Amino acid sequence: MLLERAAALASKVTEYEKIKAGAYEAEQLRTRATQFTNAAGKVEMAQTLLAQLNQAGVSVEYTATDAAGLMDKAGALRIAVATDPKVLADPPFDLRFGFVDRLAGLATAAEKASSVAWSQWVSQKSNLSSDDVLTALSALPQFRNSIATIKQCRTSITALAATVPSNVSAAMVQLDSLLTAHNSAWADLTAEGIPEGVLTFIRACAGEGAPLALLSDEVVDWLKQRSLTNAFRIKIR
Repeated sequence: MLLERAAALASKVTEYEKIKAGAYEAEQLRTRATQFTNAAGKVEMAQTLLAQLNQAGVSVEYTATDAAGLMDKAGALRIAVATDPKVLADPPFDLRFGFVDRLAGLATAAEKASSVAWSQWVSQKSNLSSDDVLTALSALPQFRNSIATIKQCRTSITALAATVPSNVSAAMVQLDSLLTAHNSAWADLTAEGIPEGVLTFIRACAGEGAPLALLSDEVVDWLKQRSLTNAFRIKIR
């Protein structure tokens, strides 16, 4: 009777050890699955951003470091797992630091490069006027409404440039709409008693800049009388 109980207990212990080993292997597989899913998600997102920006004509300076080496590791791991899934518990290379983390690092670098490229593109496309000029002109009652609209557009454009949008094409349409409103506000700058030459000079400053020929004595005198001369800068192109 005692021997039978001992044998039964030994069988239960053996079964428990098998279950325990199986649970450990399952936990390792879950860990690997989480690592792969996270890395794959980051790579897919970065790839989508690069593809959208490229299609939209936004140039991104980015090169995936050692992409060939990582592709070789992915291929080797795929073959090994197809033969024996347990290889994930003891992979042929450092799976985390030598593969998963490096994939995530490439994706992060791509996202940063995309963000820089998008911000630069928006900045070049917008070519916004000086904040100093807007601040100075907003002190004049005649310009307050137009300047308020211009500042609101600038705030929205700055926010748009801060992060690469999930839909680049839609963001470009939004940017065009903001620039239209921005430029219209500048074009609508009218004020009774302000010389046309002064208005022409101020409007030109909103675009690529006013040519020196527009800085007439009339304009200089008008700016001096309103302490606005320090709000403008000469830029040689």
